[in-house]
Amino acid sequence: MQPSSGWEMAADGYKQPSREGKVALTVHVDPELRLAVKQLALDERTTVQELLETTVQDLVKRKKRPRPKP
Repeated sequence: MQPSSGWEMAADGYKQPSREGKVALTVHVDPELRLAVKQLALDERTTVQELLETTVQDLVKRKKRPRPKP
């Protein structure tokens, strides 16, 4: 058995460790909005992933919807 290098292979290819246990949520936006979100992430020194995940979590809290348990 070889030691893990952090590059684990999923059944359909490579899966980043930070995506383990997560699913994709896709949204189509105007190119200008996409650029604005990317710039906001840069300005806040974070990733678009973190920025959007936090935003969606805040939306769910604001709408008073409990997070479903997996």
